Amino acid sequence: MDVLKTFVFDNTQYDVDIQIVDGKPIFRADKLGKIIGLKKIRSSIQHFDQDEKVVQPIDTRGGHQDCTFLTEMGVYRLLMRSDKPIARPFQKWVAHVIATIRETGKYELSKQLDDLKRQNDNEKADLLMHYKSQQEMETHSVLLGGFENKKLVYYGKIADIEDGKSLIKIGPTGNIRQRVGSLRNGYGSFTVFRVFECQEHDRFERFLHQHVDIKRYRKPIYNGKVSMETYAMNGEELKKAIGIAIRNVVQYRRDTEQIRDIKDIAEDVVQAEVAKVFGEKRKTRGSEEVQQESKRGHNTSLGPKIQIYTEDGNLVKTFNRLIDTLRDDQWKFDEKIYRAGVVKACEGDFIYAGYRWMKLDRNLDDGTVQQLRPTILKKNIHKGRVALLSSDESEVAELYPDFKTAAEQNGFLSTGALQKRRNKGDKIHGHVIRPWSECGDELQKSYRGPFPDKTTGGRHTRF
Repeated sequence: MDVLKTFVFDNTQYDVDIQIVDGKPIFRADKLGKIIGLKKIRSSIQHFDQDEKVVQPIDTRGGHQDCTFLTEMGVYRLLMRSDKPIARPFQKWVAHVIATIRETGKYELSKQLDDLKRQNDNEKADLLMHYKSQQEMETHSVLLGGFENKKLVYYGKIADIEDGKSLIKIGPTGNIRQRVGSLRNGYGSFTVFRVFECQEHDRFERFLHQHVDIKRYRKPIYNGKVSMETYAMNGEELKKAIGIAIRNVVQYRRDTEQIRDIKDIAEDVVQAEVAKVFGEKRKTRGSEEVQQESKRGHNTSLGPKIQIYTEDGNLVKTFNRLIDTLRDDQWKFDEKIYRAGVVKACEGDFIYAGYRWMKLDRNLDDGTVQQLRPTILKKNIHKGRVALLSSDESEVAELYPDFKTAAEQNGFLSTGALQKRRNKGDKIHGHVIRPWSECGDELQKSYRGPFPDKTTGGRHTRF
């Protein structure tokens, strides 16, 4: 039996944990140490006898934990060694507590304290429930006002049920206010807490209902009402269900921004090909788009936000829209990036410009960290000059503009044949083939021969 008693000295309250074991009280040692000012209670009671100290399990937030308690003899021994002013009053208080326990067989105050604690816990739970309900209603009202007459899939709560779970309904609608009214008439209560706007809301809803990590929680019957769109979920299960929607809703959006993105991707591809042919620097669309938007005075649709992550999943930056990733004043990437590359990187799970890329629902906070799927390693294609090194790799014998030239000059029918021999670690006519960029500063500086033209996009470019 656990008892919590309060000792008061010099207008200061001290909580004393007492356990009743076999009708005898034992006192928690670390609490006693704090009262009489002992910082190292363990060393003070290290040599106490077995009838002066015992080890008992106690409940903590992390589970059961062993804790040292002192018997009546141990308490008196500890207090007699203290010269603090508080020691003598505390010793009298302990004697009074022990005498009361002996007289009644248990400490009657413990029952009162248990009742009071239970009452306080109930009051806290009621207050928390009221606050949570108020927050839910505020979110509900905001969503109904902000997404009226829009095609969407909603997540709503019907009621809190057993085992800490809530009854959740997922469904599509083109009129959220009217739909909520109908559901409240049917279930008696319904509160919307999340919506996902998308043109293909019916298809998106079917996808969610068929997802293995959602349908496993299906609860088709509630208070006699049958529905295949209701689920019994706890907090963690609901969090996963929302995450599934966040990661997949973009596939069911066909709005103006996505159409414009498709056109811009095609334009990027065309401009890149033109630049290869004419050797021109591709113009960025950034400044032009800003002017067009400022003339309209508003954005019709911004599309999802774009996030960049390190390969191990740490969030680096969140861009407000895709076009911002192309602007130098927003972020300096190590290489030139293109809209098409960003889109492919978001969908392809590979590293682009040194980062992993993800789309983020516009309704989410910029600091939201998403779970990345495993990174797909792209084949490393070496471009640029290629060096022919000596057998001991101490000097550069010859420098080629690219692997194609190196293959031709060394009697190979194709670049692939040369690469295959190189990857196996074979030497080429007693020499080692290596990309110039991998030769290192010292080896590059020691080279005194001619530098051939580099090739870019199939064309030779003089440097």
